[in-house]
Amino acid sequence: CDLTEDKYNFYSPTSPSDSYAPSGTYHDLVDHITTQFKRIGGERNLKESLAPENLRDKLRTPDDIYRFEYSTKDETQFKTFAILPVTWQGDTLETVLFVAQDITQEKKTEIASRKALKEAYDAANRANRAKTEFLSNMSHDIRTPMNAIVGMTAIAGANIHNPERVTDCLGKISQSSRHLLGLINEVLDMSRIESGKVVLTEEDFNLAELVDSLIAMTKSSVAAHNHSFEVRLCQLEHEDVCGDSLRLQQVITNILANAIKYTPDGGRIVFSIDEQPTHTPNVGCYRFTVEDNGIGMTPEFQKILFEPFTRADDKRTTKIQGTGLGMAIAR
Repeated sequence: CDLTEDKYNFYSPTSPSDSYAPSGTYHDLVDHITTQFKRIGGERNLKESLAPENLRDKLRTPDDIYRFEYSTKDETQFKTFAILPVTWQGDTLETVLFVAQDITQEKKTEIASRKALKEAYDAANRANRAKTEFLSNMSHDIRTPMNAIVGMTAIAGANIHNPERVTDCLGKISQSSRHLLGLINEVLDMSRIESGKVVLTEEDFNLAELVDSLIAMTKSSVAAHNHSFEVRLCQLEHEDVCGDSLRLQQVITNILANAIKYTPDGGRIVFSIDEQPTHTPNVGCYRFTVEDNGIGMTPEFQKILFEPFTRADDKRTTKIQGTGLGMAIAR
């Protein structure tokens, strides 16, 4: 580019470009570039950056290089300009060399990395807040059954000669103990999972027997809420399988427990197992589905459903006990 004579010549290392004429006036070249592109960063816009007076200000010695990035207006293409001084007329810069390089792929990779980093940062912040809230809630959740156990023990001791009162106290102590044990087990399970110490076992078991066990475990909770509970076995050709029945049972129990807890009394819960086709020898593919007509989840909460220590911030759920670990453990 000849800044003094207002001229330019265009060269391409590969093939001539349809975007630029082989030669022309410098101010037309600047207009052509600024119509399609915009500068990224910096105090000046692209037109100001390419103005002769700005180039003469930036390029004062033969060793100076003026660099900046620019992109198409819709940011689908990214390029970098390296502008070098070539000749002077006295102390005035006369000609410069523009070297343009396409950096679209590198820039998109950088943008994707920055986005991933921000998402990771946001997720870490959410997890940190969730853990703080969890510790606050956990102290309350643990204190409640502990107070019940201590209180009922004292009442039973004071009424040792009243079998009915003692039996009632023992029932409440047992219920509170199971609840407390469930809270502790969930925390320990999550700790083992996060430390990578959970190992899946391989053992023979029967899916029908697993279903019977699940029904037995949830029967009292379903009855307490007066839910209807339906089990469907769809195209189940192979009931005898090999896998970790304990972990599978834990996953399904956690999901069923949520369906039972978050469905208003008198609701409907359906649990189904559907054997899927598979072309891999000695491998079974099964789909386990839990359906309910409960309160549901907001789209916002669905995005963080599987993050540890998170619970829906909803007035409908505040009185329902839980650690926010069930779905994280299931995942």
